[in-house]
Amino acid sequence: METKMALNLKLALSAVLVFAHTLAFSAEYPDRAIKVIVPFAAGGITDVVSRVVAKEMSENLKQPVIVENKPGVGGSHGAKLLSGSAPDGYTLGITTNGNMAANKFLYKDIGYDPEKDFTHLSILFAVPYMIIASENSGIKSIKQLIDRAKQPNERLSMANGGFGTAVHLMAESFSKEAGIQISHIPYKGEAPAVTDVLGGHTALGISSYSSIAQHISSGKIAVLAVTSKKRLSILPDVPTLAELGFDLPITEAWFGIAGPKGLDAAVVSKLHKAIAASLESEEVTKKVSSIGGRVIELDPVGSAKFVESEIPRWGQVIKQANIQPN
Repeated sequence: METKMALNLKLALSAVLVFAHTLAFSAEYPDRAIKVIVPFAAGGITDVVSRVVAKEMSENLKQPVIVENKPGVGGSHGAKLLSGSAPDGYTLGITTNGNMAANKFLYKDIGYDPEKDFTHLSILFAVPYMIIASENSGIKSIKQLIDRAKQPNERLSMANGGFGTAVHLMAESFSKEAGIQISHIPYKGEAPAVTDVLGGHTALGISSYSSIAQHISSGKIAVLAVTSKKRLSILPDVPTLAELGFDLPITEAWFGIAGPKGLDAAVVSKLHKAIAASLESEEVTKKVSSIGGRVIELDPVGSAKFVESEIPRWGQVIKQANIQPN
């Protein structure tokens, strides 16, 4: 029978071996390519900025950081794939206000817990949106929009980039705050929504700057207001909704990066340092600024707390809009 001293020695030796293995793993990490799951299709804001961040991370970590697009279920398909990945630091994923907050209330079962199934590494950036009107509508200001909407038998429509998206929920919040009735029409992405506003098929729309930038100078659309708390340097003459007296509970869409739960602390530290350095790079700051956004860099603890605080906020907006889960 094994003596108590021998057993204690064996346990101590096991602990030393585990510790040594952890140190060796941490020192070597990363020794191969890292995959970043982007939960939306290629070409959109999330994808474009994520690729710039991934490129900078690759230079910082001295290993390829490869983006894989896994769209579906409002970003929840990619998040579910991430939650089921091995916690070895070689699979990361982009988090958003959608797949980490809103989707919990928009879908009956997203297949993961935003608070428990991930190691949140950082919040990356946030993007405001613009309320726009078609040239044919004759609407040039938020006041004109509200006056028109309150006319008898008037039913304005507002195009947005998809059911349950940040733009949809901001549009719902705006109409509620303004006390007006607007038909909110979801499209499969911002591009087709903006196209119908340009064509005059819908009087109003809500969109990111990147989807409308090329059309502003032509006069085909008017930018009535931005949802951000402060005016944007790229649109200095456009007022904010806050300036106009509207206190929306959500004003920006946000984007972060995470790994599955259980990442080693040393790996988390290495990844966060690489991410933070990427966000300070000129290439990333220029790209985020060009779409009207702002860089946000939170540490892993701050990121987890941020996500936790966002869940009830987006849930309240969805409840107020009387949107039932699918």
